[in-house]
Parts: sequence; structure tokens; C-alpha cells
Amino acid sequence: GTTPFFKTPMEKPRDFLTMEEFKMSTRKDTWVDKRKDKLACQSNLGTYGSATEDFNGHITSKLNELMSIYDALAQAPLYNDRGGKKTKGNEYYWKVFSMKKVVGILKNHPKPLRTQEDLKELQAEFNRRGSGRRRKGIGKKTWNKIWEIMQTGTLQRINEHLNDPRIATMLNFKKIWGVGAATAAKLWKKGFRSIHDLRKRVNEAELTANQKVGLARFEDLLERIPRREVEEIESVVRKHAEAELPGVAVVTCGSYRRGAPNSGDVDILMSHPKDDAELLSTFLPGLVTRLRRTGFLTDELSHGYGHGKRKHESQTCFGVCRLPPTTDGKRRRYRRIDLKVYPRRSFAFAILYFTGSDHFNRSMRWYAHKKGLTLSDHGLCKATRVNRERVWEGQSVFAETEKDIFDALGLDYVEPQFRNVQG
Repeated sequence: GTTPFFKTPMEKPRDFLTMEEFKMSTRKDTWVDKRKDKLACQSNLGTYGSATEDFNGHITSKLNELMSIYDALAQAPLYNDRGGKKTKGNEYYWKVFSMKKVVGILKNHPKPLRTQEDLKELQAEFNRRGSGRRRKGIGKKTWNKIWEIMQTGTLQRINEHLNDPRIATMLNFKKIWGVGAATAAKLWKKGFRSIHDLRKRVNEAELTANQKVGLARFEDLLERIPRREVEEIESVVRKHAEAELPGVAVVTCGSYRRGAPNSGDVDILMSHPKDDAELLSTFLPGLVTRLRRTGFLTDELSHGYGHGKRKHESQTCFGVCRLPPTTDGKRRRYRRIDLKVYPRRSFAFAILYFTGSDHFNRSMRWYAHKKGLTLSDHGLCKATRVNRERVWEGQSVFAETEKDIFDALGLDYVEPQFRNVQG
């Protein structure tokens, strides 16, 4: 974060701006600058294991479950018993919007909700903090759901939805890696009713190659990855990365870097002290070959370069890996792994982007946007938009560390473990 990722400093590339040049060219004292202390990336910051994470987990877990149901219903068409297509319901989109707001508020609430008075106090606080559009999206029904969970520990609406076999089956299919709500609905229409059923008739399902991998590894990929196992996976990748390209930097990002006790997948970023595109161009293919040859990388889901004008600046490989059996012969689980390679000039931006959390990142990007800038995993630069479409992009500021990026935006630096901001 504050320490450079490489021992030797790098000379600023010609197509990047110095910090002084960048600050002179950006807007100052805009309305958003005066309110930046209210940004999610500057306030209400939470850590894993902190009070803000755990006080109302029994409530947010149920709301998240309901939100996943609403999300599926918002994205996919449902089918009636005769197979006829029903129109998507936009009301579910707004229900997801409402649930996200409430979950964010509860996760950042500094004390547990036990009584109706506690809930009324939270409502009053929410109404004081927001105004206009910020207050919209959380209605009486949503607050009533929280009270129902507080009283009963459950939510009747979840049971009602899960008692519908179509919805229950679609949600189960959505757990398969690579299967979205629309595909899950189509599988229901084709007559599939369970994971077992899908495996027996997989050739009839018309799944993509990646979806077939997700189906084959279904049970393992659902399991969270303990922090210790993430470290073992990183160690294997680091060993082979060093053998392929000595001096390479290897950083595991995502929730692991934010201090999480477990992760959904392993997100590893790599770069090299030499800012040489040609040197890096053969690195990831060579590393993937090594990892496949040892049996560590069992499946390649997708790989290649980026897109657009930056297509040669980064490389990615999304796959599935598995550690060797334990010393007592116990089988290890298959795990999702993402390998990403960036040139040194972009590495700090990529580290910031893939560390998260999502809401923390959105807050920083929104702030940059309001200042006439654009922030991505490749840089921070001025941008001109017409009808929300970016039509021009200037030179990026040069950043060796994440702190440099915060400084360029005029924000206080936030350590990774404090970026667990909930939306």
C-alpha cells in the first residue's frame, strides 16, 4: 500500500504525468471535494472480525438470502407450467436495490438490534443521514422484514419463494460456476430438476465448456477457502512464477488482502521490475504450462489479453486449481483461481482495483468521475464524456504505490484491512 512493490524505483514513463503535473491539470475545490469525508471510501470503514462486521449478521444473512432470490427473479424470465415465457418483473430490481442499502446500513451499524426501539433509532438515523434520492429505496415493508427476523430468526417470504420448485431449482442451478439466471431458467424449461439430473443428462443441457467444469466441480467450488489454504496456493504460484521469470512480484488480492478469514476464490496479480511488455508477453503462458504440467492447475476456463487499446497491457488466466493431498493422504478441494499479469506502470492501479471491496472501489471511482477523471485498473486520468460515453482520455498520473493514487485524488490513504465497506 504505502511501500513500493519493487525495491528499485522506476523512471516515469513518457506517457504518464508526474504528481505535480497531474494535480495542476485537475479540478480543485469542486462541490464533491467539500463532502469527500462522507464518501464510503473515507468513512464507516470496517475490518474483518470487527464489531461492524458481526453485530447484526443474523439479520443480514437472511436479507442476503432474500436478495439472491430477488436478484435471480430480476435477471431471468420465468416460465409457466406449460413452458410459456413470462415477462421479467422490474419490481425485483428495485427490491434488490433496497436490500443492498439495508444490508450496508446494518453491517456498519455499531451495535446489535434487539428491540423495536433499536430499530426505530436506526430508521431515524438513516433519515437524518440521507436526503432526497438517498432516502428512497427503503420502505416500510423492508423495515418490517428486519423486525420479523429480529422476532423469529427467519423470514416467511424466503420460505414462500423456496417452496416454489421452479425458483428453488433455478437458484440451485445458479450456484454452478458460469451459469446465470437466464441459463438456469432455460434448464428448468428443458426439464432439468436437480444437479444430479443435470449430470446424468449433461449432453442434453447444451452447457458451455466452462459450465461443464463448474458442474463437475460443483460441490468443491461452493466451499469457502480458508486463509491458510489461500497462502498455500499463493506459495505454489510464487514458486513456479519465480522459476519462469526471476524477480517477479506476486500479490494475492481480493478479500484475502483485506484480512478475510476465508475467500470465495484466489486472485493473484503479478508484475516485474522491468517495465517491458515483450518480457511479460510470454510469462503467463509459460507459467500456465508449468502449473498444468504439475497437475496444480486442473482446468483453464479462459485466458488471454485485455480488450481495446490496452489489449497488450495485461494478461489473464481464469481457472481451477487443486493442491496435492495432505501428508496423511487426504484429498484437497478444487478451487477457483485467477492469475493476472500487469506491467509495472499499471501494477499499483491493478492492486487497488482487485483488492476491493466492490463498494469501496465504486466510491473512489464515483469521486474521480465527479472531478472529471476516470480511475481503472490501468490508471487515473482526465476524461471527457458526452452522454455518459467516454470520448477522450488524457495521460495517467504515475503511481508506484496505492498511496500515490489516494494522494493524486486528494483522499486519505486507507489500509487494505479497512476497505471492507458494504454497499
